[in-house]
Amino acid sequence: MKTQGSVGVHAGGGPTVADIGRTQRRTRSVLAARLIQTLLALQAQGRSIVLSSHNMEDIVTLAQEMTVMKDGKTLATGAVGEIFNDPELVNQASLVVRRRQP
Repeated sequence: MKTQGSVGVHAGGGPTVADIGRTQRRTRSVLAARLIQTLLALQAQGRSIVLSSHNMEDIVTLAQEMTVMKDGKTLATGAVGEIFNDPELVNQASLVVRRRQP
């Protein structure tokens, strides 16, 4: 199955863009894992990261704070743990975290 999309990372200099469009699912997962490693390394250096994602696994892995939006409106902003421990909000926003396979 082919997927489309691109990921941009801005880490000081010019933005770095990894085009993951038209790649096979396996290749995309390898690229995604490398991107997560890169973002974690940037966090370890004390850099702030702004991440927009529909992938809650990435949010749980990378974020301390998050904003939940639905239909273009902000539902909540707060610590990741607080957001996911609010069953009403999780239901309202249809948040689902699927654990990655090792």
